[in-house]
Amino acid sequence: MCAVFLACFLLGPAHGAEVPWKLSKDDNGVRVYSRPVKGSDLLEFEAMTEIPASLSVLGAVLADVPSYPQWMSNCREASIITELDANTLMVYYVQTLPWPIANRDVVLKASTLLDEEKGCLEVLLQAAPDSDGPSYAKRVRMTRFSGRLFLEATGENLTRVSFRIMADPAGSLPSSGVNAGALNVPYRTLLGMKEMARKEKYVEAAREYMEKHSSNNE
Repeated sequence: MCAVFLACFLLGPAHGAEVPWKLSKDDNGVRVYSRPVKGSDLLEFEAMTEIPASLSVLGAVLADVPSYPQWMSNCREASIITELDANTLMVYYVQTLPWPIANRDVVLKASTLLDEEKGCLEVLLQAAPDSDGPSYAKRVRMTRFSGRLFLEATGENLTRVSFRIMADPAGSLPSSGVNAGALNVPYRTLLGMKEMARKEKYVEAAREYMEKHSSNNE
């Protein structure tokens, strides 16, 4: 287990590698850090917690894209546009903003890397503004969006999870308001993931998830 932790630590979030992170919220077992983004007034956020579920169960939760509105903070809609391969999806994602501000949407490339030997799972999210996807006049398209979910097994049914996100909602919204609202997005998302992991459907889907992704990493 020490070897697993060391490997995941080296692959995991590198706090202090660039601008230092600052603890911005610590509640319900979830810590949220923030740091400035170079060339922008917006902040990047990263939330961390431990979830009493196996890596495979949480992988099954992440693979169920249409269910994202049930647990991802402010997610109104999520759907798979196309599956490039077993580990790479193009996803259409809609973020709800307070009325009367228009909702935001984005086309994301979601790449998954599973390392069973090291007990780590990484999902990278990156805006793909030039990719085909749904388009709605009443929604504002985000062109700058990056995210990273990093999961590491710390026990048989215990997983350390971090969720890093930086999203530019576009338009003329004040950065102070955007930052204030964005602080709770990764926080609520990890709390939501914890609730989803309790559902029997994901416990049952866990083996299928591991078989699908590990077979493509050999």
